[in-house]
Amino acid sequence: QARRDLEALLSAASQRKAEMARETAMLDAKLSHVSKGFDQVVLQMMLHFQELHQALEARENELLSDARTQMLESIEHLKARRAQLQEQGGEVDQGILLASRVLRMAGAPEMLQLIPHVQRRLAPPPPRA
Repeated sequence: QARRDLEALLSAASQRKAEMARETAMLDAKLSHVSKGFDQVVLQMMLHFQELHQALEARENELLSDARTQMLESIEHLKARRAQLQEQGGEVDQGILLASRVLRMAGAPEMLQLIPHVQRRLAPPPPRA
C-alpha cells in the first residue's frame, strides 16, 4: 500500500510538474507577446510624434515666411513714405528759400507778383488717401 501511495504521489507530482511547465511556456509566450506589443506601441508613438514634429516644423516655416513677407512689405512701405517725406522736405526747403527771397525784395510790384506762386509752393500737400 505504501508503494501505491508513493507512486500516486509521484504521478501527481509529475502531473503538477508538467502543468507547471505548460503554464511556464504559456507565460513565456505571453511575456514575449506583451514585450512585442509594448515595442509596437513605442514605435507607433515615435512615428506619430515624428509626424507631429514634421507638421509643427512645416507650420513654423510657414509662419516665419509669412512674418518675413509682412516685415519686408512694411519696410518697403516705410521706405517709400520716408522717400516721399524727403522729397516733400526738399520742396518745402525750396519754398522757404523762395519766400525768404521774395520777402527781402525791395520792389513791391515784383513781390506782389510772386506771392501767389510762393503761397502755392508753401501750401501743404493734399491729404493722402
